Amino acid sequence: VVLWSGCSDGSGHSDLSDESFKAMYSEIIYLGELYRGDTLRLRSAIDSLLHAHETDTSALFDAARRTARDKELTVQLYQETVERFQDMTIVDSVRMQDDRSENDAP
Repeated sequence: VVLWSGCSDGSGHSDLSDESFKAMYSEIIYLGELYRGDTLRLRSAIDSLLHAHETDTSALFDAARRTARDKELTVQLYQETVERFQDMTIVDSVRMQDDRSENDAP
C-alpha cells in the first residue's frame, strides 16, 4: 500500500468507479502477497494494473477515501476482496499443480 505513492505518473485520470476500485484493491492485496520481498516487481505490477484501468494513484486514493467514509462500501470491499483473493489463490494452486505434473511426466 505504501508503494502506491511511488507508482503511476500522476496524470490525473478520471475517477474510479466503486466496482473498479474493489477489483483493483483485491488485485493489489494479492500482488503484495505474490511479490512479497520484491518491491521492484510489485511496483511494476501495480503500475501495470493502474495502466490497465487507465487510472493513477490519485484516483485510487480518492476511491479509497470515499470507500473508507462509507461503512456499507467498506463491508462490501472486504467481503469481495476475501472472495477474489480465495479465487486467485485457487487458480494459482491449480496452475502450480499442473506445472508440477508436466515436470513429472516422462
